[in-house]
Amino acid sequence: TPFIFEREILFRPVDTQAVWRNLVENGFMLADPVITRVGGVDDNTYKIFADSDEMKILFKKYVPEKSTLALIETAGGTYQLLLGNGTRGYPSILGITGL
Repeated sequence: TPFIFEREILFRPVDTQAVWRNLVENGFMLADPVITRVGGVDDNTYKIFADSDEMKILFKKYVPEKSTLALIETAGGTYQLLLGNGTRGYPSILGITGL
């Protein structure tokens, strides 16, 4: 499954791993998180990441209908997390973007 980081679509797992590794190495964390909104996705949710045909197609092809969009406010900023069906009761992170 592709991963959405900000406005970029990462198709290769090695690229997604590199993004997370770089974030951690540079001190990124969701410090003092407060979940301020949780809701489902709809036909326009893709626009939060990028208002493009590429993102629209990606959402139709790879984002499950029952995915969730969570707005999280932290000490370092506000983020939208796109969450999908996970494993062992934990959702998978399909995308993240800052506001």
